Amino acid sequence: NRKNAAEDKHGESMEYLKIANWSRWQTWRSDRGQPPWIKLHRILIRNPEWISLSDSQRGQLVCLWMLAADHGGKIPDNEHYLESVLVLSKKLHLQPFIDLGFIEKRRQRDAKLTPERRQPDANLTPQSREEREREKKRVDNYVPSPTDDGSAPDDAVFITFPTNIKEAECPIFRSQVDGWIATFPAVQVEQQIMEARQWAIDNPTKRKTYRGMTKFINSWLSRRQNAGGSSVARVKMSQEERIKEIEGRASK
Repeated sequence: NRKNAAEDKHGESMEYLKIANWSRWQTWRSDRGQPPWIKLHRILIRNPEWISLSDSQRGQLVCLWMLAADHGGKIPDNEHYLESVLVLSKKLHLQPFIDLGFIEKRRQRDAKLTPERRQPDANLTPQSREEREREKKRVDNYVPSPTDDGSAPDDAVFITFPTNIKEAECPIFRSQVDGWIATFPAVQVEQQIMEARQWAIDNPTKRKTYRGMTKFINSWLSRRQNAGGSSVARVKMSQEERIKEIEGRASK
């Protein structure tokens, strides 16, 4: 067993493995010691990369996440060592997790690198830079901060919206819908949300990003509110006004 999985006997810098977006998904502060748990977000079941894994690979990946929690999101780059520590019954292959973006290869002693090596983009060809930017946008669009959607931990999903990423849908939570109902009283919010979803289905080239979905729905409802509200809401409001007027006359 290596004494330090990220450093050889001569103290030279070696590659190790890091869980991608660890600090974004796991919020346990390092100054509190080792976390007793890790967060496993429900949106994972709609992640195309996660879906492409076998059942055993998904179990292995969760085990790697639990091990990484003890080391700030890092794991040793040693499959045999990991198999032993995690007591896995099946052979561990890390490359599929790296290829799908769940695990990244980093260097431990980046501080000793030259300025040129600290900024790898400077040496990229235009084509490589475009590929990296596309990948960054894909990850950023699909994996938002868990608090960005405004949902509570046990919040129910009202409906899901197709996004600009194939097979990835954005959940809209009941608490969000309730907030919009209070904000746009002249609009039949639930009906308008379903109409907005149908528009997204019918216009695949104009679908929004995961991060931009809340803004899209908010703008959709705002336009309906500014236009005088939905017809059903206007009828309902006029009926209530008539009832109040009749009651007022009867009391005189």
